[in-house]
Amino acid sequence: MIQFNRRLRKSVSVSLLVLLLGMQFAVCPVEALERIDASGSEPSSKTSGTETGHLNDLLQIDREIMLKSINLHQLIARSETEALKKYRFRKWIDIAGQETSAAGLLAATAVGVDELGPKLNRPLAIRINRLKRGLNAGIVTSIIGASASASQLGLDVVNRVREGKEGYSPGAVRKRFVAGMLELDQLYAKRARLLQDSDELLKSDVVAAATELLLVRRELLVKEFMEVHCYRSSVNTAQAVFYGFDITRNTTAAIGLNLFKKGLREPHLNEPGSIWIIMSSAATIAGPWLSTGAGKVFAAVKRRNLKKKLKYNPELTIADLTSARKKLRTALAKDGASNVYARKIVRSEIMDDTSGLFQDRVKNELARKEKFRRTAFQQKLASAVIGGQFLAFGTISLNAWQRYGQNKRIIKFNKQLFASNVVGLVGSSMAVGATGAAAIGGELNDWRLRKSKKSALDILDEHIQRLEQVKGDLVQLSD
Repeated sequence: MIQFNRRLRKSVSVSLLVLLLGMQFAVCPVEALERIDASGSEPSSKTSGTETGHLNDLLQIDREIMLKSINLHQLIARSETEALKKYRFRKWIDIAGQETSAAGLLAATAVGVDELGPKLNRPLAIRINRLKRGLNAGIVTSIIGASASASQLGLDVVNRVREGKEGYSPGAVRKRFVAGMLELDQLYAKRARLLQDSDELLKSDVVAAATELLLVRRELLVKEFMEVHCYRSSVNTAQAVFYGFDITRNTTAAIGLNLFKKGLREPHLNEPGSIWIIMSSAATIAGPWLSTGAGKVFAAVKRRNLKKKLKYNPELTIADLTSARKKLRTALAKDGASNVYARKIVRSEIMDDTSGLFQDRVKNELARKEKFRRTAFQQKLASAVIGGQFLAFGTISLNAWQRYGQNKRIIKFNKQLFASNVVGLVGSSMAVGATGAAAIGGELNDWRLRKSKKSALDILDEHIQRLEQVKGDLVQLSD
């Protein structure tokens, strides 16, 4: 009886086990087979689910990094575009003012040579009123030249206000870029933490190559901003300092010429008049050199201050970007068929399409434009030659008064004044010719670039449009 009961209990147990297994396979036979491995145990899906989540998070972060980078590239390009707008018409105010100033000095010295030359030994035959009219022309045109330079400074202020309202003044752009880089670096830090939490992602050659490319792009983005911002700061400072010197040059020239005019009746005023002309000559010679130096110093200060806020490696170049691209392509070719991240990154290779040589093209055109924009007084060599001529003009006039005028040796005095006017005639002629040549050359260069669509503005517009296309591709990638 006991043995029968044992057999009955064993038979019921086996029947129940078979029944339960049958019910499990009947409900979901495929899932059951997947959960049962060769040893009869069930593998955990927690690891694979976690890795999938890490992958999705990585793709999302990379997309945010690329979009943020593109926005910052656009900020740089648009700030350059806004800065270039001010040169469309204002250059002619500058050129006209400098040419008028030089032409007035030319008229004053030409009248002096024409009136004094034939009458060196006949002082009483010199027509004082004619000399006055010549000197008046120089005085008036010098004031016009000073006013033109003052208008340039005023227009700079107006441009700063306009750019500030639109968010593209140098200070506003700097603040926006620094804030944007702070957000971008937070994304990079988030990405690094994510990779540390995933062994699978850390082992991926594609992810490693993409990481290197993103980091190189980050460094080049900051480098691009530093170069653009510091170059713009250098140009703005140099121009402001030069216009200050030019106002001084023209003002002191006008004072000196006015004293010369009064000196026709009161000869002792020739001495202070000569000193003012010497001061004007010194400003002419020093202006371009000191303004350029001031621009470089100010840019260096800006660069040093920005380096405290924006950490980057200035040694990286486009060659490093090219190398990172090659590594990514190699990794994609090796692992692109099976790796989910690889398949996504193939579509998003646009991540390295926003950096390139466009900035070098822009800088070359800006440098060319700046070269042609400069008048004779803004060119170092020309200003040195022209200023040297007027320095000789003032020195000879001063010497004429001290040696001969004070001693009433009128014939010797007139001969010295004639010599000074000849030297001044040469200098003013060079100023008129060089300024006119620069204006014509600049206009021809602008016409050629506009016709071929290769001006700095054209390059920037093309780049901004490309950035918009890349941004659109990234948005589609997320869909």
